Amino acid sequence: MAGFTPDQQELVRSWIAIGREDDVISRAVDPPFDEGGFGLDYQVDPETTKSAARSLTREGWNIGDARGLGDICFINRGGTEWLLLKGKNRLGTVRIPEWGETVNEARARVRHLIARVAKTGTL
Repeated sequence: MAGFTPDQQELVRSWIAIGREDDVISRAVDPPFDEGGFGLDYQVDPETTKSAARSLTREGWNIGDARGLGDICFINRGGTEWLLLKGKNRLGTVRIPEWGETVNEARARVRHLIARVAKTGTL
C-alpha cells in the first residue's frame, strides 16, 4: 500500500476485511476487491468532502471500488449502493444518488452525510 502511512494501512486492511464479509463486495473479480481499488484523502475537510461528493455521484464505479476520507470509507456494492464504514465499524448502506434525486441534491446530501458521520459516527 504505497503512499499510505502505517495507521492508514491498518485502517484500509480493516476496511478490506469488512468488505470481504459483505455478500456482494466479496464477489468482486473485475477488478478484485483489494487495496488497489482505494482512493484515500487523509483528512475530512471542506475541500476533500466536496471532492468526495463529486466523485461518489459520478457513474462508472465497479463493485469493490472504495473512497476513503480520514477514517470514513464508502465501498461500492454495485450501481448506486455503497457500504459506509467509520473506523473499523460498518454503519450500513446508502444510495448515492437516491431515486429521483438530482446530481446537485445528491452532492449536497453526501456532504451532509460525511459531516454527520465524521462528527457522530452514525448514519
